[in-house]
Amino acid sequence: MIEHSHGNDGYLAGGGNHPDRFVRDGAPKPGITADATSTIFDENGHWLGGRLCGERVFEEVSDIYEEAKKIPPPADDGCGEAD
Repeated sequence: MIEHSHGNDGYLAGGGNHPDRFVRDGAPKPGITADATSTIFDENGHWLGGRLCGERVFEEVSDIYEEAKKIPPPADDGCGEAD
């Protein structure tokens, strides 16, 4: 998409549609500008779009996954469908 491309028409150059919705200044820290497709690496991990830390998501989802594995599956009613 042209809005996310780097160059003369991209968000970081002031182009695109609604750049105010997709460009973050100071994310994940002051002095860094990121558009929605940027990947930033810092001491805290990989930041997607300057907003989402991949390592933090993995840690939190892993805990939820481990707990969810403890929930027994629904019983089969004999017709191939769960109750």
